[in-house]
Amino acid sequence: MPALNFSNRSMLGQLDENFLDRLLGIGETRQLAAGETLCTAGDEFDGAWLVAEGRLLEEPAEGPARELTAGDVLDELQLLTAGRREGTVVALEPSRLLLFAPDRFRALVAGDDPLLETLSTLASERLRDAQLGQILLRLFGPLEDAVRDHLRQQIDWLELEPGETLFRQADPGDALYALIDGRLAAFAEGETGSVFLNEILPGETIGEIAIVTGAHRSATVKATRRSLLVRLARSDFDTIAAQHPIVYKAFAQVLVTWLQRSHDGHYRQKEAREFALIAHRQEPGMMERVTQGLASALSLIGSTLRLSSSGLRDIGAKNLFDVTRALTEPLYHPANTRFRLWLDEQKRRHTFIVYETDGDGSVWDRLCLDRAHEVLVVAEARADPQPGAVERLLQGAPITARRLALVHRDGEVPTNTGQWLRERTLTGHHHLRLEHVEDFQRLARFLAGKAVGLVLAGGGARGFAHVGIIRALHERGIPIDLIGGTSSGGMCALMYAMDTDPALLELRNQRDWVARKPWSRYAPPVLSILDHTKWDRIFEAAFQQRAVEDLWIPAFSVSCNLDTGQTVVHDTGPAWKAARATASLPVLLAPVLYDGHGHVDGGVVNNLPTDVMRRRTNGPVFAVGLGHEVPAKLLLEAYPSPWRLLRERIPGFRRPGHHHTVPKVIMRLATMQDLAAFDARAQLADFMFLPPVGNFSMTDFERVDRIIASGYVYGLERLQQWADDGAFVQRLGSAGIRLRG
Repeated sequence: MPALNFSNRSMLGQLDENFLDRLLGIGETRQLAAGETLCTAGDEFDGAWLVAEGRLLEEPAEGPARELTAGDVLDELQLLTAGRREGTVVALEPSRLLLFAPDRFRALVAGDDPLLETLSTLASERLRDAQLGQILLRLFGPLEDAVRDHLRQQIDWLELEPGETLFRQADPGDALYALIDGRLAAFAEGETGSVFLNEILPGETIGEIAIVTGAHRSATVKATRRSLLVRLARSDFDTIAAQHPIVYKAFAQVLVTWLQRSHDGHYRQKEAREFALIAHRQEPGMMERVTQGLASALSLIGSTLRLSSSGLRDIGAKNLFDVTRALTEPLYHPANTRFRLWLDEQKRRHTFIVYETDGDGSVWDRLCLDRAHEVLVVAEARADPQPGAVERLLQGAPITARRLALVHRDGEVPTNTGQWLRERTLTGHHHLRLEHVEDFQRLARFLAGKAVGLVLAGGGARGFAHVGIIRALHERGIPIDLIGGTSSGGMCALMYAMDTDPALLELRNQRDWVARKPWSRYAPPVLSILDHTKWDRIFEAAFQQRAVEDLWIPAFSVSCNLDTGQTVVHDTGPAWKAARATASLPVLLAPVLYDGHGHVDGGVVNNLPTDVMRRRTNGPVFAVGLGHEVPAKLLLEAYPSPWRLLRERIPGFRRPGHHHTVPKVIMRLATMQDLAAFDARAQLADFMFLPPVGNFSMTDFERVDRIIASGYVYGLERLQQWADDGAFVQRLGSAGIRLRG
């Protein structure tokens, strides 16, 4: 039988012979026949395999296949980091292998600190080399070994400390960079200072166009975390491309992909999104339930790892890193190399990592905050809103996105949320009830960038169709994570966000529009035709002094500033006022005052605010349009006298026919300016509802039940049509949503 040896390509092969002899002694032999599968990509790691004899082919989930021959070791890095198999391995001919199981390997190296340090150093080098290989593959695709090796030789590695500048706006575009680890931020420099543009995450590249054109830098880029990058100088790229023209062709493909990605709201990195949860005040029981609830909800979307300082102790024992050092020394301390390697492996293995801080400002807390893409501040809703101790650690890190989760007791209604928002700069805020799984699932979709939005257009009484479509969405199991709209759509959006209950929404519309008859009281035609005070009282009663930020889900309405002509989005402030303003039809109703300016119906400027919604979510966006069909021609040569028209409105004398009555003219004029933009805004929605409401007038408020029913029946039919399309089901499935019915 041939002697067992490790090839020079193996990390283990770099260790001394005494250790290798002992390592061979713990190996378990396995024979494979030609064509037999050793393992499959994604299998749980059960040990590293040394090829003793034969040939095998490894086909990774990503990247080119490679042949394994005698002396090669499969997945040896996993002995330090654990994880899953990265490729499928099949024997090309009869082969013999040795398995080094993780538990036996740990027992072999336990207590030998010098050996562990050597292994950690070798593993770091191997991981760095593998990361560079992935970057080159992403930039240039599969290349011949000689070309790839030439590129490797020209790559420079550099590290940046937090706050250090990579380059400044208007600097020459003299190099291409790729971020391996850490976090960068891009800023636009102007006369008034720097404006934050976006974050740059591991795996992303910077300067793709500059390396070809030499164009000056369009922004300043700084490190917000300790960061590791690779650099390819433009001069070196030109030299390589001159010798290997295939490089230019491959890179052209990368530029096309980059341009597509820059406009793709659904693009996201393959490495895990990391979230840190910090307690506003020490509430251990509450934090435990919130962390668990969020981790469970995220796991519906992708593989999720939950990490806490207490849980780390068990993990460290299984993965050969010193937990005490991990919790007391900075991550980049030499003693934490194995811990850092393990964390890097988790980023590749999972979709999400949830860190639970201890709340004492410890090294662990700082590590959690340092690694987080977003920080979630968890607070008991009735507590003092002043920032807590750990929250104050964020004061020096303005880039990290922050959200606020206010936890409410069962039966409690959110109030005074504005006090919490005034103390913080936030990406968003969320109301949680510990017993409501759907609240955690909604928060998870926001964190994952997959929140489901619903946009409701204006259209007078036709807006009752929104109520039916919302009911249809609920029945098919499609959640509404945030909602907004204009005019009657804006009112419906805010009403729904109060309780997120379609039955209550229907009841409120029947009560407020039929029983209370807001159209029945006229006013001296100074401010408006209708008495706005009656409308004010109805809206104040409906929203019960709630603010928009107090509603259970994020919501907004749109109005037009009558004095400046600007579009105004109402996502904070009194909810009744936001509802009244968005539906304040000019002339019919008096404008609503905000800061001394009158606001009227948002349909004047934006009757389908999908653009507003798109700024709030990259997830699936549904929208409901209410039609802009041209009415039938009148069978008249001229209008009858006003007195005859009035007589025709009396029961018993009513005659069929369409007339340009004052309310109808005003409603048509209110949305006419926005007709040209409607189609463009509809394109911003992923899924568009167009209920057949043309048989209803915009003033048919007494036909509320029939219009709701029409929207409901149409909504179910349209959803079934989409459900028959696999792309629709897949899109929702990627957000952890499963259709019902």
